[in-house]
Amino acid sequence: MEAVEASLEAEQRGKADAVRAKKKLEGEINELEAALDAANRGRMEAEKNVKKHQAAINELRQQIEEEHRAREEANKQVRRETQMCIKISCSARNTRLLNGLVLRRTVEPPQMAEFALCPFPVPAPRK
Repeated sequence: MEAVEASLEAEQRGKADAVRAKKKLEGEINELEAALDAANRGRMEAEKNVKKHQAAINELRQQIEEEHRAREEANKQVRRETQMCIKISCSARNTRLLNGLVLRRTVEPPQMAEFALCPFPVPAPRK
């Protein structure tokens, strides 16, 4: 009888130890599941942020390309207008010089007139 009681007590202790171990493992599983859920939420938030930043980067790239094209066009326009101003300035200067030469020839006796034409070549007008 004592052997049966000792065996029963040992079995009860073993069962109690197993229940405690099971509860401990279930608690650890719950903690790991909670940590996994938190990690998944963090990963999803990070993916969302990455997509948002990628969209912002693409938008900035497009803006940079547009501004680069606009800058290039503005530079071309400045070069065209500068050339036009040079042509106009040279043309006006040449006209004044020629008018002065004609006036001088009418007032003074014919001599070699000294005058300087515009140093920039003036291209022929476009058709």
